[in-house]
Amino acid sequence: MALGARAAPDPIEQFQGTLLQVMQEAKALGFEGRARRFDALVEAVFDLERITRRICGRVWSGLDGERRSALREAFKRLSVAMLASEFDGYKGETFRPPEVLSQSEKRRRVRSALVSGDGDSVSIIYTLRKTVRGWRVVDVLFDGISEVQIRRAEFRGVLKRKGLDGLMALLAERTTALAAASP
Repeated sequence: MALGARAAPDPIEQFQGTLLQVMQEAKALGFEGRARRFDALVEAVFDLERITRRICGRVWSGLDGERRSALREAFKRLSVAMLASEFDGYKGETFRPPEVLSQSEKRRRVRSALVSGDGDSVSIIYTLRKTVRGWRVVDVLFDGISEVQIRRAEFRGVLKRKGLDGLMALLAERTTALAAASP
């Protein structure tokens, strides 16, 4: 596929299409309905294990399978709650068609943008990796700012100060707070 070509990266189109659909149905779905829709979407589009491993750094290698699964699920629940909280209505937003910026055998970078009803836009760059399940998103940059880097900076400090149990408690608290604050 040629660089700059308007490709059809399935995970990105699936993600953006579902986001728009949920935004349009947001009021009828309510927070719980949006969260249910986003739960399946996050699982299908993102490489949650790789993202969680990158956020946790060296701590990850010292965790057994059960603790890794629990941490991955906690991050997934927070991600779902963040999406359900943030995308709670529709005001004419659209996405620019995905455009492949770079691609290798195992990695792809795709650019798009979320355009508000009044024409303002937020640049989005998705980084994807080829997995046994196909292409999966491993990071998202909004206006050049990496979501994984933000979470890593935030949560590694918690891991150092409070350990894994402290991080798990914080993730649960944030997830609960987002649900409580959202219509």
